[in-house]
Amino acid sequence: MMFGHFAGYLGADPEERMTSKGKRVITLRLGVKTRVGMKDETVWCKCNIWHNRYDKMLPYLKKGSRVIVAGDISVESYMSKDGSPQSSLVISVDSLKFSPFGRNEGSRSPSLEDNHQQAGYESVSVGFEGEALDAEAIKDKDMYAGYGQEQQYVCEDVPF
Repeated sequence: MMFGHFAGYLGADPEERMTSKGKRVITLRLGVKTRVGMKDETVWCKCNIWHNRYDKMLPYLKKGSRVIVAGDISVESYMSKDGSPQSSLVISVDSLKFSPFGRNEGSRSPSLEDNHQQAGYESVSVGFEGEALDAEAIKDKDMYAGYGQEQQYVCEDVPF
């Protein structure tokens, strides 16, 4: 059995159907960008979500949503319209998450701020020196500034 993680975007809205045995399955069409040599390509995967898993996420999954999927991988063979044999990747989804990278086009993913507002919390962001920041100021801050740079410490700064 093969297991893998894929990050990509939905090429269509989720499709819901029932199998002949009455089992519910949601199918996602996931486009994963890859690079072959100097050329970018998109590999399309069919992702199946069985039963009622991830029902709370479904309203937010739309064409263009960026997601990360993990699950068992299989290869499905079929005949194309012109009669030539084809194959595609099929993922039986074990884990589904919204991607923190990229922008979701045409859809809106629930954010931590949305969850806090629903729970009645007031959201306040605080900067590095304790100043309150608005949403625009946060976007302008480089959250990775100084990351990976060498830090120098003076012995008096170390608490032990």
